[in-house]
Amino acid sequence: MNPLRFTKWRSGSVGVPGVYEDMPIDRYHSRDVCDGVSISSSGLRRIFSDSPAHYWATSVYNEQRVDDEPSREMVIGRAMHHLMLGESYFAQIFRAAPREVPDAKGVLVEWSLRTNYAKEWMDNCKRSGRTAIFPKEIEQIQGMALALGQHPMVKAGAFDGYPERSAFWRDKETGVWLKVRPDVIPNHSGDFVDLKTTGSVQWNDLQRVIAECGYIQQFALMREGFRHLGLPVASATLIFVERKPPHCVRIVSLKGQDLDRGERMNRHALRAFARCYKSRQWPGPGGVRRDAEEIWSPDWHKDQVEARLASFREDEQAA
Repeated sequence: MNPLRFTKWRSGSVGVPGVYEDMPIDRYHSRDVCDGVSISSSGLRRIFSDSPAHYWATSVYNEQRVDDEPSREMVIGRAMHHLMLGESYFAQIFRAAPREVPDAKGVLVEWSLRTNYAKEWMDNCKRSGRTAIFPKEIEQIQGMALALGQHPMVKAGAFDGYPERSAFWRDKETGVWLKVRPDVIPNHSGDFVDLKTTGSVQWNDLQRVIAECGYIQQFALMREGFRHLGLPVASATLIFVERKPPHCVRIVSLKGQDLDRGERMNRHALRAFARCYKSRQWPGPGGVRRDAEEIWSPDWHKDQVEARLASFREDEQAA
């Protein structure tokens, strides 16, 4: 039996730590989702990897924020999550474009933004606040879903559990609300999984994307939160599927020592967030230094230069 108790969200701001169901994703990302300032894993990762200034540029608390335009890879990934995990808000977020549209003569042709019909369709889609999914992307999503459905771990119930739940707790040190929204909260095992679409599941590519995207921070925050809320994370597993054929699937688990490191990364990022929010100062990568920083050539560049210098010396000696 799951030790967690779910609270139905009806309206208003969250003021009590817990796991809430029936909260739309746009409400989860809103500035007043909690009765105090809040931040999620994506914000902490942006602060740690880039800077507080980069976080603030797109923060919901910034009235002059610049909204990031999601890449098509991000759109496909979101759509995959909704379809594979049985989330109920798909029709409110996405709209599938027709495979054929009428041209200027009324003849049906393959979907093309060069046609007036497609342009009008896109304008209507934007006005409705939904994101378009194009025919070729639908084929991609179907291919990924088929590949995932054939994997033994997925067949065995890797995605079983409770989707669309949002967890909130208040950090004791900073007073900031923290929030996570796992793909699925496991029924009772504590084996958390997260679905990711990617360009390649080759080992080196996965190591790179795990590092660049800060996935150890993501799972570390999840581990911290559910430890407070009553469901300790027993394992942290990433299920990767390639966006293009053959849509290979590869499933990897993160090590506990990496999650420990992720918690330290989150802690420093959270302190920086609280400090910056209080001071209303959001420094960039250079911090608040008043003098110039010394910079040096990376090792790979030094090696290239030395090799080139050696080549020149050989030519000079032979001349």
